[in-house]
Amino acid sequence: MAARNKRREDTVWRDQLAEIVGALPAGVLVQNHDGVIAYANVEAGRILGQSSVELIGKRQNNPLWQETTVDGRPLVDRERISSRVMRTGLPIHNEEIGVERADGTRVIISVNGAPFKDSSGNINAVITSFSDVTELKEAELERERLREFLSTPSLRLY
Repeated sequence: MAARNKRREDTVWRDQLAEIVGALPAGVLVQNHDGVIAYANVEAGRILGQSSVELIGKRQNNPLWQETTVDGRPLVDRERISSRVMRTGLPIHNEEIGVERADGTRVIISVNGAPFKDSSGNINAVITSFSDVTELKEAELERERLREFLSTPSLRLY
């Protein structure tokens, strides 16, 4: 009886946690040790240009989206945040990358990655959270262009 109650409580807790993560304004992915996406919230799907259901079972190096540097160079597997976290066991915070979606649009995202370890300390998954910072990056670029324009000697007012 106690074991059944414990399982029921665990199920309720898991369902509540899924609801909380699903409501976050950031994308969340959980990838297993093989790099396969085991969980994706709705925001992850929106940012990556897929539904969260379509993401599950796919690898992060899926042709439906291409991870790049902010400058546009495609990332190779060993450079991907999830691969680095899995390899080193260390978290990564606020790293910006580009994502080219299947529909041709491109976004810049700020990514955090952390290992998920079992009771023996072995990494069995990587959890990543990410936010679309495209508009922020575009505003920063526009501000820099304006600063350069205004610093042009021929435009100085005397």
